[in-house]
Amino acid sequence: MVAGAPILVAAALAFYCGSLRPLPFVASVCHAMAVVLASGFLAGTIATAALSLGVPLVDDRLAAIDTALLGVDTITLAEAVSRNPAIAVVLGIVYFLSTALVVPIVLLLARQRRYERVAETAFVFAVTVLICGMVSIATPAIGTFAHLGIDATVLNSLPAGSGIYHLEQFIGFRSGTRTVIDWTELTGVITFPSFHVSFALIPVWATRDSPRLATLFAGLAVLTLVSAIPIGGHYVIDLIGGGIVTAVGIATAGWLRRSPAEAWRSVGLAQPFDTAR
Repeated sequence: MVAGAPILVAAALAFYCGSLRPLPFVASVCHAMAVVLASGFLAGTIATAALSLGVPLVDDRLAAIDTALLGVDTITLAEAVSRNPAIAVVLGIVYFLSTALVVPIVLLLARQRRYERVAETAFVFAVTVLICGMVSIATPAIGTFAHLGIDATVLNSLPAGSGIYHLEQFIGFRSGTRTVIDWTELTGVITFPSFHVSFALIPVWATRDSPRLATLFAGLAVLTLVSAIPIGGHYVIDLIGGGIVTAVGIATAGWLRRSPAEAWRSVGLAQPFDTAR
């Protein structure tokens, strides 16, 4: 109830300020926040509950792709970051705050009265995070730190929780010792595909008409992608998967942006009804 209350409040305000007492800014922001929060909690619930199914972990395959095809040693990268405390701190801050970037983006676009872009941004976020949650059902992975093993000295030199912040819930639901999903305790148990990539790329896409803002968010995106390995404990292939999912979400938004007739024709179908009648 505590975690779900903001969704209900945001949805109620969106309805009130959008229909009963027109306040476009408030309605737009609240609608977007309701969509973002609801989809995030739903994706987290799906991914966490799916762990109890006991689907075989895919870490071996993810690690093999990183090594054989991409030539990346994620543990070596984590060790390099651990030797530079200042870099480790910056990457830790960027990684854990990247999930909140959607909030300033929504506020900024609403401030500019770009309400359609606000709704579009919330839609892309919802699509990408839900796809990540659904895909993770078949591709559970414990992450590089636990799978490949990382020296305790290296782990202690990184920000608290780096690469292992999700282990308690992950192992608990996999083993059956945890059976109740608490929205106030949800952690990122999704390894592949990485939804942090979506958090990083969506702000760049949403501000594409503003070169300065897009450049700023592009810089943050690069830091987020780099931090996903030594701080998030991701495989490189996770980032590629997250990029593909984000592209799907953006492409879907572009398809829906067209007129109904064009959208139906693009998939080889005639428009099922005449909106002019």
